[in-house]
Amino acid sequence: MNAVDAYEARLSLTALPTFGTAWLTPRLGRFRKAHKDIAIALDLSEAAQEIGAGRYDAAIRNGGGRWTGLRSSEAVSSVFMPLCSPGVEERGEADWRSATGGGCAAAGAAGLVGGLV
Repeated sequence: MNAVDAYEARLSLTALPTFGTAWLTPRLGRFRKAHKDIAIALDLSEAAQEIGAGRYDAAIRNGGGRWTGLRSSEAVSSVFMPLCSPGVEERGEADWRSATGGGCAAAGAAGLVGGLV
């Protein structure tokens, strides 16, 4: 009997490396404590994996959640905002505020253009 055989069930997941390392992996210990009978196989890959073929039980990916033949639910909401290097404004490069509909201030991050707060 090997280590995987000792578990009653196995959950096979695939996720993007950034999400897997920053969000998912730190929470796996808590999951393992609560579900000691479930072995977890985790694939961290940029490649879109085929979960309908049976290799993976679930995938965690970014997107609108409309994938044919699959059921999805939002795990976390995504927030993206422009952050600029401290020297961008001084170099006289293109004004990001006009290109992004208000720039950092409109995204709720006033003070980030031209330097970090």
